[in-house]
Amino acid sequence: MSHSISRRFKIIVLSFVVLSLTTYFGISAYMASILTQTERNQITSTPKESGLAYEDISFPSHEDSLQLKGWFIPAPAGSRVIILVHGKAFHRANPEIGMLEIAGSLVKNGYNILMFDLRGWGESEGNRFSLGYFEQRDLKGAIQYLKGRGFHAGQIGIMGWSMGAAIAMITAGTTPVAAIVEDSGYADLAELLEVQIPQRSGLPNIFNFGIVNMVHFMYGANLYSLRPAESVSQITNGRIFVIHGEADDIVPVEHARRIFAVKANQKGNEMWLLPGIGHISAYKTFPTEYIKRVAAFFDRELIRTQ
Repeated sequence: MSHSISRRFKIIVLSFVVLSLTTYFGISAYMASILTQTERNQITSTPKESGLAYEDISFPSHEDSLQLKGWFIPAPAGSRVIILVHGKAFHRANPEIGMLEIAGSLVKNGYNILMFDLRGWGESEGNRFSLGYFEQRDLKGAIQYLKGRGFHAGQIGIMGWSMGAAIAMITAGTTPVAAIVEDSGYADLAELLEVQIPQRSGLPNIFNFGIVNMVHFMYGANLYSLRPAESVSQITNGRIFVIHGEADDIVPVEHARRIFAVKANQKGNEMWLLPGIGHISAYKTFPTEYIKRVAAFFDRELIRTQ
């Protein structure tokens, strides 16, 4: 009798464990699907509204050849170019950042501009995002496109915001570029996800492990491998300008300090921390000073040819 009870007890426990794991990973898989989906926002403004001539362009992403859409905005007699990389949500003309206004100001400072939609956003192919894991292929595709137009690494700068800033740093760790401006980027995604996943999913943090691993299993994106601060340490010739609001409640300012600390002892790298400013809000709050600082940085770091 006791043997029979013991066996039934083991079956009950095993059934409970299997059911619990199935439920756990089922919920994790569902949330992995939801949290990696993109939401298309229509592009309603173009450089034309800012009085800028531009070309509609497209180019393939590196490795997987997704077709990415964008604009090339020429500067009269400009021999240097800056790639603008938007963050999660919106598209190449993200009005929350003021990307078209920033592009126009940089063109006036003599810079050609390439703006494009990351995979899954705007008019580019794709329907998921990976917080930089696959998107670095998109930025590498943009760099290759510019090289095809005759620009070389010393003439190419990158400017990114939030996720776009992380993509810029990760990419520059393996692909030579002259200079990066990163605004509100993260230093280590794993640390950020510990806070962000419960907030966005509404689930307790015990599900963090399951969701991140289901993203890896279902879509091939290893989110825990994304450590932009570590990538910055691998940049040999390029310089970085770190911009971050001290009141950022999405990516804490400590991430900026850690990123800059990697390059603090090397001449030419800069950091600008803004008291009381939130996530990606520096330009909207101090547009004149923002452009002045960014243009001065690129003027110094990018090679000008006659």
